[in-house]
Amino acid sequence: MKTRLLLFILFNFLIIRQIDAQNFNEAELAGGWKVVNIIMLDSEISKEEQASVTLLKNAFLKSKFYFKEDRSFEYKIDVEELQIKKAHWKLRSQTNTVLIQEWKDKSTDDSVLMEIKIKKEKGKILFQIAESPFILEMKKE
Repeated sequence: MKTRLLLFILFNFLIIRQIDAQNFNEAELAGGWKVVNIIMLDSEISKEEQASVTLLKNAFLKSKFYFKEDRSFEYKIDVEELQIKKAHWKLRSQTNTVLIQEWKDKSTDDSVLMEIKIKKEKGKILFQIAESPFILEMKKE
């Protein structure tokens, strides 16, 4: 009986782990993505930073990510300084991480413009941008 219980627990653990470890592939990622919701990671924002964070959050809600099949990438956002045009994307499927780079650096891991960790969680697609207090809930267009 203990052996059956142990096998049952082990089997369930492996299934849950497999579901959590769903990796993206390039075909799934290719296309346009829009932000539908934003989750804040850091709830302790100073009053001085609050206006900037609100402005940035509103800009993210209107932003779009374009992962093209030829590996070109564009990021459109109302804040012109944050837009990315004519870049290259590279998927690290083992870690579900996407590196956004300038074309000249596409054969290396140098000069990363943006790094995105992609998660599938409770039927939602989440983009967590490195060094950002936001997790973006995404919807493919």
